[in-house]
Amino acid sequence: LTINPYMGIDTIEPLLPWLKEDRGVYVVWVTSNKSAESLQFLPTGGQHFFQNVQSVFEAFAKSHAVSSAVGYVLGATKLSTSEMKSSISSFNASSFLLPGVGAQGAVVDAQLRSILAKHPASLVPLSREIGEISVTHHTLDAFEEKVSAAVERLKALLTP
Repeated sequence: LTINPYMGIDTIEPLLPWLKEDRGVYVVWVTSNKSAESLQFLPTGGQHFFQNVQSVFEAFAKSHAVSSAVGYVLGATKLSTSEMKSSISSFNASSFLLPGVGAQGAVVDAQLRSILAKHPASLVPLSREIGEISVTHHTLDAFEEKVSAAVERLKALLTP
């Protein structure tokens, strides 16, 4: 489940029983959407907005002993800046959902591999690549083969 931090703790609080059963959520933290930068990197009280999101949700998760069930959406196109590298290295997130590899321009590089090594439960989705496969022109078997090929390409890129 992915939750929106703009609605505050109200988005995660009702999920506490679920989170305590080892089910997880991803809090939208920093996305690959270009126009989101004007909000995510907005200065607020000496920090950027995304850093405040981290502080609020990390404190909430820790205070309710569900830190391992709370991950964060981190757009893979945003990994290279020194500011993001610093924020990521200080983050105690259990996992990240790392969209943006492929169609949105992010590549599998040393920074992405480093995040995956430190946070092995993280996910790198292939949503756009798989979404572009046309079912109408292919049989289900052909569709399955194309999806499997996309997964194998990503696995090869992620394997050091």
